Amino acid sequence: KAVQKVTFNSHRKHRVYPLWRVIAGLDVGRESTQQITIFDSVDFVVEDFSTLRYELSLAIQYNLGNTISLVPQLENPKDLFKLALRS
Repeated sequence: KAVQKVTFNSHRKHRVYPLWRVIAGLDVGRESTQQITIFDSVDFVVEDFSTLRYELSLAIQYNLGNTISLVPQLENPKDLFKLALRS
């Protein structure tokens, strides 16, 4: 699919909601697939962690997802360049 140019019109009013209110169903996130969501999570460690805990509980409840290892197994842990070559 071709990359489309996205234009941000600063003169238009854009709704801004706290993430927890959208997750709790108190505010509406996207209303159509034509809209995009921008989430600035800088300095929101508690919100990030809370969201991840909530998502994990839903994944367990509905038996979704797979467990993966986030730590690569390397012959030489100091050679991260070799890891980049693997992908």
